[in-house]
Amino acid sequence: MLNHKAFIGECGTGKTYEMKRLLHSEKDDFKIIIDPANEYQEDIQRLSENGYLIAEESFLKPSNTPFSVQLQKASETILERPKVLHIVTNESDNGFDSDAAKAFFEKIEKEIQNRDKKVRIYIDSHISILNNLTPGIYAVGVGYNCLVYTAFQNESEIENEILSNFVSDHI
Repeated sequence: MLNHKAFIGECGTGKTYEMKRLLHSEKDDFKIIIDPANEYQEDIQRLSENGYLIAEESFLKPSNTPFSVQLQKASETILERPKVLHIVTNESDNGFDSDAAKAFFEKIEKEIQNRDKKVRIYIDSHISILNNLTPGIYAVGVGYNCLVYTAFQNESEIENEILSNFVSDHI
């Protein structure tokens, strides 16, 4: 059975390892990776070598580009498979814009209603983005073959309404 998955645990316990394991176990999908620490470069390269297109709208390296601009550009990506969209962003360098996050996820919501889409969203250590998932992603996304995988340290920072839709694995 398909479910959203949350890996919860202290720093260094293997949360990102588990996310990467899932990243490479899923095939023929559209992958969105949101990563504040730029820990997925080798994985993106490996996906590319295995036939995944890297979306031109990706922010593959840390930059000073505001978060809202990153998501606006990311929203232009066509959700096709196999393709990967990688966004390296963190709040201290790029800020955070909840309206931009919601608009980005609303766009995905609309597109996943096409049954030909298979979307996997990987949110690594980015609480603000996770807390801005839209109900169409966290509540009904599974029914449209859209899964969210996330890793974080403190589940008390996650909105209960959102977290209740995830199978949690305390590492």
